Amino acid sequence: MSEHRGVLVVGAGPVGLFGALRLAQQGVDVLVVEAGSELGTTSKASTFHPSTLDLLDEAGAAEELLPLGVVVDEIQWRDLAGDILASVPFSVLEGRTGFPYRLHAEQTLLTPILLRKLRELNPDSVRFSSRCVSVEQGDGSVTATIAGFDGATTVTSGFLLAADGAHSEIRKQLGIGFPGASYESRALRVVTKEDLREHLSNLTGIAYVRDERQSCSLLHMRDHWRFIFRVAGKQSDAEVLDPEAVRELIDAVAPGVSIDFSEVYSNRAHIAERYVSGRVALAGDAAHVTTTAGGMNMNCGLHDAYAFARAMAEVLGGAPLSALEETGAARRGVVKDVIIPRTESRAAGSDGDADALARAVASTRELAADPERAFRFLYEASMFDTAPSLRGER
Repeated sequence: MSEHRGVLVVGAGPVGLFGALRLAQQGVDVLVVEAGSELGTTSKASTFHPSTLDLLDEAGAAEELLPLGVVVDEIQWRDLAGDILASVPFSVLEGRTGFPYRLHAEQTLLTPILLRKLRELNPDSVRFSSRCVSVEQGDGSVTATIAGFDGATTVTSGFLLAADGAHSEIRKQLGIGFPGASYESRALRVVTKEDLREHLSNLTGIAYVRDERQSCSLLHMRDHWRFIFRVAGKQSDAEVLDPEAVRELIDAVAPGVSIDFSEVYSNRAHIAERYVSGRVALAGDAAHVTTTAGGMNMNCGLHDAYAFARAMAEVLGGAPLSALEETGAARRGVVKDVIIPRTESRAAGSDGDADALARAVASTRELAADPERAFRFLYEASMFDTAPSLRGER
């Protein structure tokens, strides 16, 4: 069996579904194929920045997502004694965005919204248990073989958007390298169902604890709080997750708080050697993986999807094919030249280096006291300088 579509999207995560929705909203006949039998239930990313909320709003998805998460309107830095070292309110962004705050919500809350909206436009736009097993490019088209319950289907499309994750089979088939490496330090995430605001006074929804004795990040989610610690590479995962060791870390920040869950994961930085190969584009984790610092990787992936969806729709409408290549080069430059260096700098002073900590705290206090620097900090932290422009803002 064979069929023709305007664009084939591989992967039904937030990036793939958002790209497909934006394509459909621009009149493109799109098909999403997903190897899994249903939407993913593992929440990886949990932060939506203002720039991303603006893009989701254009797609009609922000309004439904907002009530499902925690609105955070201020970033705070504090020490273990409970002293507020500095704080910056998102209100400095008012007038630049319709969402002067960041939203803490698991990515698994967004995907059902995108899926429903996509199927409202085209009931046959998403197929689960369908794996893309091969991709071939011809003159002006991409032909993919899709293996599903009913056998193999050949889908010929004008473009293919690969949003099939960090282990992307599409990227491998195209022979695109994915160089990178793990950082020496890893991240330890500890979850508590208790409300940390009952233990730490004047706590905001995102707080960076910066202290010579212990540093970490605190994130308020809708039904729990997260502690994020950086841990030395010389320790094994088992040593990091030892209950007594985890208890000691937590007690240094919020003594006696219950621990519901803990996990350790590596911090990595990888970027595809190129994002576009002919009529195939890589987006999200298929194109890049960065550290969790700043919560930028998923947001960057959603920005990829928005930009590629616009470029593909324009080319299908008569624009030159070079528009896709230009979009890929621009999105790759964002990650290589801005996102990776920025996420690395966000962790300054959190690894126990007293001198680096002192410099970071002093710099943070200075920017918090300077309205122009505070605006610039949040503007960049919110990824406005790397996000694609909204429709009509080019």
